[in-house]
Amino acid sequence: MVAATRSAIELRANPRWPGTAPAYARVVVTTDPAAAPPAPSRDVARLTYLPSPTLAELQAITSPGGYASRVQHDTTVVSLDFAVSGADALAPWARDAVAKLVDRATVVADVAAPVDDTAAPVTSHLFGQGEAQYVGPTGTAVSAPATPTSPAPGATGAAAYGEWGDPASAAAALRAHGYAVRAGSWRDAAGAPLRVCLAVPATATLASAGAAVAELLRAKGVDVVVDRVATVDDATASLAAGACGAGIVSRTSDGFVSHAVTSWLDSARYAVRDVAWTGVDDPVVAADAAAASRVLDPQLAATTWDQMDTRLWDLMAGLPLFSPSVFVGWSPSVAGVLPTDTLGGFVEQIPTLLPSSAKP
Repeated sequence: MVAATRSAIELRANPRWPGTAPAYARVVVTTDPAAAPPAPSRDVARLTYLPSPTLAELQAITSPGGYASRVQHDTTVVSLDFAVSGADALAPWARDAVAKLVDRATVVADVAAPVDDTAAPVTSHLFGQGEAQYVGPTGTAVSAPATPTSPAPGATGAAAYGEWGDPASAAAALRAHGYAVRAGSWRDAAGAPLRVCLAVPATATLASAGAAVAELLRAKGVDVVVDRVATVDDATASLAAGACGAGIVSRTSDGFVSHAVTSWLDSARYAVRDVAWTGVDDPVVAADAAAASRVLDPQLAATTWDQMDTRLWDLMAGLPLFSPSVFVGWSPSVAGVLPTDTLGGFVEQIPTLLPSSAKP
């Protein structure tokens, strides 16, 4: 590596390497949506990996031409998370009701589908739509658009929420707890509105998701107060402290579910760091995570991971919204770029890249 910034790295072939010489003397990898299209070259391979692009960023990077490219799902899950303790935390029944007022299919249509029409509401807290372990609500392949599903009466886990939400069930729960619709909003017996603080990070995709969720909840009579924060870390810290009752969070897995699960375990008790932990400390979740982690065969462990995910749905610690897509682009002179769901997997392909048969 001869140069590195926050958005690009440059690699040069080692002239002293005793093995087979790589096909390219120089490789540049960037995550900058404003990166110029690669100039034709037989000596330089230019690769771009752009996670969670907005439609405007995607159009800007592809419109000049010059890239061979694909758009695919990765390991990220964007979620509407809830505080589970603290001054602003909603009661469990209220978290459930608010989640059922969210039409996730509309959020996907507004935010994710313009970039990739195979996006669909996510059914898992642990797996992004691009991961091999991910299974959609009807077993539909993630490479094709899925028909939204309705909530299943009496179901647990993701099936209890459906993709359009369940406003009738939410309204019944609110009325059972003394709320009624007055002047277009849900209010308790004392006239206080059902108010939800929503922490929204500044990242473009997350800001769009937050705006969509806020609009949907307001249309259903919820008083949403948006707290604009800088980063996902700021949002999760607000939820963990109970300073805000809900927030838009994104989690990107490295492909290992035993790592992804740490976002749902007490970060102090389990000595994990750098995860989007929002304060969940549930003994059933912890027991399932410990049991699944002891099983070496991933297929055998899958059942326990599914049990843990169902528990997270039933706690309504978070409502998974969608998996953003990732843009992968490369010089047209490069052949052999394989689908990958992480930036690391993208970079690992560099030694095996080959020139295409096309002229630069």
